[in-house]
Amino acid sequence: MEKQLFRASALHSCNPVDRWNDIINSVYFPLLLDTPDRNRRSFNGVIESLHFGHLRISQLQSTPLSYHRERYHVGQENEDYFLITIPKLSSTSFSQNGKEIECQPGNFFMEGSADPYLFQYLNENKMTVVRVPGDLLRDRVAGVENYCATSIAASQAGGALFLDFLYSILKQAE
Repeated sequence: MEKQLFRASALHSCNPVDRWNDIINSVYFPLLLDTPDRNRRSFNGVIESLHFGHLRISQLQSTPLSYHRERYHVGQENEDYFLITIPKLSSTSFSQNGKEIECQPGNFFMEGSADPYLFQYLNENKMTVVRVPGDLLRDRVAGVENYCATSIAASQAGGALFLDFLYSILKQAE
């Protein structure tokens, strides 16, 4: 198990959002970040990333951001991934392939890297994100792409089971 920790406050840059963008790209896959803060200097973020074989589980906290996955980003990758995102402090909005959702804290949703999307939160947020290789998830879940941009309630049996399992892994990693 490999662990990495990144802090925006440790970035020595006149534009920490651009440096943070590089970090996010290395942890997940190519994206373009933007912030509603015009001067971009008040941005703050922390990400802790754990590798478990083919899975990457991260704890991310930051001031408001939007994440844009564009068509040209998709073309840069040889592999595709799914991100399972669990917001904890504030709601997030996500749109992909004509579907739009608002995901409340504690629930979760899935993002597919093979298609463009927009993901954003307007207030500071903390979230757990699981990156799963596309082939690995497709071998286990039929029609997995249909679950992208769908908010899954933590109170539903399948959602609760997944979150219990995920949090038990994180607890063992401490």
